[in-house]
Amino acid sequence: MNWGQKVCLSIVLFAFSGDRAASATNQTHAAAVLFENFETVFHTTPALMSSSPSADDPPSYMREPFSYLKVGLQAVEKEMPKKVLVDSEAIFVGSKDFLPPSGLGSVRSTRCYVVVLRKEGTLDFSQYFNKPPVALVEAGPIWNWSADLGEFGEEDPRSSSLYAIQIARSYILVSNNLDELENVSNRLTSADNGAQALAGIHEWNDLSRHEFWGYRKYKHGEPRAIDRLFGGADQITPQAEAVILYVDMKKQTGVVRLFTSSADDTTARNINATGRIAPLTPVGPKVWETVFPLAEIGPFPDSAYWVWWLFGWGVLV
Repeated sequence: MNWGQKVCLSIVLFAFSGDRAASATNQTHAAAVLFENFETVFHTTPALMSSSPSADDPPSYMREPFSYLKVGLQAVEKEMPKKVLVDSEAIFVGSKDFLPPSGLGSVRSTRCYVVVLRKEGTLDFSQYFNKPPVALVEAGPIWNWSADLGEFGEEDPRSSSLYAIQIARSYILVSNNLDELENVSNRLTSADNGAQALAGIHEWNDLSRHEFWGYRKYKHGEPRAIDRLFGGADQITPQAEAVILYVDMKKQTGVVRLFTSSADDTTARNINATGRIAPLTPVGPKVWETVFPLAEIGPFPDSAYWVWWLFGWGVLV
């Protein structure tokens, strides 16, 4: 290889590593902003959201936190979910304000999805709307449409109102709340990368390496709309700090881990007393854990739906 070829190769490798670093920065920034604004945050990859999962993928119930995004995008254009997945590298959702459905159905919440786009992607979300935006913020125009998500429960069949914005070639945001969409878009375009918000996240370096994870940071005493029973907080004591869920794809296992501010095990005992999930056992002075195989047929996947209750994503059936 001559000197010129070495220079060209170095430039290509530098550009590639630069794009990869920028992508990682965008993902970290998205997570930090959602942790600042929401109580529960979930993350997944486009591969795990694929409509044709492989045998090594998690069961379909692992897509539960992202089902509203898929249906909402289909209401814009049938093939939109596939187009977004092709151009994305990661998908996050933040949720809070957990309230009961009207009748049977999923627990209601305020949600905001953040799709982290690939730098080489070409998706232009605005081209799918033939009406003026409902708002214009520094990051760009905000679009609005209706979708039949069933988010209010079986006794309240009204359509959901969704809002979306594309921030350059970096993010697509979709939310059921206009104010939250504006808050998140403003934070994502700010100079602050949110590093301080991640400093208080338990085991962040390890958690962020997993393809699928969820994290709930309990916000005790903060004034907000929440039904403790339907919000999955009826067994939670003031000592509980956070609960996490992640999937180990190589081992094909799921892990739920509870963190507390003291060695008091009341929250773990409260959760275990329900019999809804495999028992949490101590793995440290202030940490309890349960591990379950993804393919287990009893008590999982039936009780896997009870895991979602811990994160405010329960389903009343």
